[in-house]
Amino acid sequence: MRVKESSNERSSDTVIVDFLDIDTSKITFAKPKPNKYNGSQIRILYGGKTLFVKYKGTTPFGLVENFDKDNNYQGTSMSINCEHQYLEKAQELDQFFIDAFFKYKWSLNKSVPRAAIEGYQHGETGLWKRISKKPYKVDEGGIREYLDYPSKMEFSFFYKNERLETNFFSWHKTKLDNDTKIGPRSEVKFIAAWFSLSRGTFGLTLKPKLMQIIFREPEKVFEKCLFDSDDEEVEPIAYNNPDYGFDENDDSSAE
Repeated sequence: MRVKESSNERSSDTVIVDFLDIDTSKITFAKPKPNKYNGSQIRILYGGKTLFVKYKGTTPFGLVENFDKDNNYQGTSMSINCEHQYLEKAQELDQFFIDAFFKYKWSLNKSVPRAAIEGYQHGETGLWKRISKKPYKVDEGGIREYLDYPSKMEFSFFYKNERLETNFFSWHKTKLDNDTKIGPRSEVKFIAAWFSLSRGTFGLTLKPKLMQIIFREPEKVFEKCLFDSDDEEVEPIAYNNPDYGFDENDDSSAE
């Protein structure tokens, strides 16, 4: 059975909650404070405490370094697939934050309709930036086409005074260096801080900060020999990895 909440033993002003167990009735907001980006930060409290959230899942791309159009480093992020119970919970939380944005009108004109905050089906054009994002591509006509891939939730590294504070551990809980790399399709468990909402010209968004990550990369099936010592035949293996795909030069199925 999952433990719903666990207070940090070192501090009485923090709480750790599993993502699926977040109770929106316990979430409150402090008054907005200006930030250095000409926007504002709206602190999130959970039962009056700083909220840390536990997640688990698969990261499709691993750690990704982000750069702006001038090739300036903008930080490192990690996403996980958002499906089934996670997707339902993310959608529930999206509606909660949309309702809160409409109610409190953080830096909004009072006449702004709810539809402008909510956006369309997957949140496009909405002032609230969804917790779960549906992958898409834009065609030559500028039309957004949603792809047949799972929705994603994105998280970023946590820096304090320009020092990386995100901690890494192996699946067996061994502390790892801060320059640890996490590859695509790795299984991850992690804790992210919900410090605040960010309000800017783009709208309102939640940017959870990665505090602690444990991970294991997928098994590389073909790195070990699959032949028996005296047998030239290879036993068939159950294998499903889209990276290997099909041989474009294989015409064995051609009629």
